[in-house]
Amino acid sequence: MFGIDKLISVKNVSFSAYSEEKGEKQRFILKNINLEIAKGEFVAILGKNGSGKSTLVKHFNGILLPSEGKVLVNGIDTKDEDKLCEIRQKVGMVFQNPDNQIISAIVEEDVAFGPENLGLDREEIIRRVESALKAVGMYDLRKHSTDMLSGGQKQRVAIAGVFAMLPSCIVLDEPTSMLDPQGRKEVINTLVKLNKESGTTIVLITHNTDELVYADRIIAMEAGSIFKDTSLKEIILNIEYSKALGLNSSQCLDLIYKLKGKGIDIPITIDENECINNLAKMIEEDKMCR
Repeated sequence: MFGIDKLISVKNVSFSAYSEEKGEKQRFILKNINLEIAKGEFVAILGKNGSGKSTLVKHFNGILLPSEGKVLVNGIDTKDEDKLCEIRQKVGMVFQNPDNQIISAIVEEDVAFGPENLGLDREEIIRRVESALKAVGMYDLRKHSTDMLSGGQKQRVAIAGVFAMLPSCIVLDEPTSMLDPQGRKEVINTLVKLNKESGTTIVLITHNTDELVYADRIIAMEAGSIFKDTSLKEIILNIEYSKALGLNSSQCLDLIYKLKGKGIDIPITIDENECINNLAKMIEEDKMCR
C-alpha cells in the first residue's frame, strides 16, 4: 500500500534510450532506482553531468515514463494517461533558464497562465496569482514587464507560475546555475519559504554546496544509479564524495578545511552563521584558557 505520507514513490525504475535510425544499441540511463519522497520534504539531488539526475526527476510528473518499474505520485501510476493532468498539477517543474518558461509580457499575466488552463473562474485565478506572487516576493512587481526583470526575479516568477497551480511538489533542475550570487540567494530563499510556510515538497538538483544546507536529504547519483541517500553531514565530511559528485566549492567549507590543515579542530559546516559562531566560541574558549 502507498504510504500516506509518501508523495512520490519510485519502484525498480530503469530507463533506456536508443536510436534505431542512428544504429545505437539500447543504453540504460537509469538503472533499478528505488526512492520515496515524503510530503513536505526538501530533497537535493546531486551528481555529475550524465549521472541521470534530470532523467530521474522528469519521471516524477510523467515527462518521461520508465522502461521498467513504475513511478507513483500520490498513489497514481504515471503510466495512467487519463491521470496525467492530475499528476502534473501535483508535481510542477522549473528548469534552468526561466526565459524558457515565461511566456507573457507582464508578470501577473504569466503567473495566471497555468490557473487559466485549469479552467478556474476569474476570482480564483486572481486569488492564486496574488498568493503565488506574495509567496515568492514578487507581488510589488506584478505589473512589470517580464523583459525588465533580473535573472533571479524571472526565476521567482517561473516558480510563482508553478506554485499558482497549487502543486504538492516543485521539482527544480539547477534553477540557480545561470544566476549571479544575489539571484541564487533570492531563489533559494523562495524555495525555503515555500517549503517551511506552505509545506510544499521541494526537489532540487544542484551542484552548489551552499544550497545544500536547506535540504532534509541528499540523494547522490552516479552512472544512472543512487549510490547515497544520506544527510548533508555525511557528504561534506567526505572530501572524496564531494569530488565525485562534482560539487562547487563553498567558501565556508574551504576555510574550515584550511583551518583543519593547520591543526585547528573546528566542526564542519556549510552554514556561514554556524561557522562564525563556532569560530567565536573557539576564540572565547582560548582566551579563557590563557
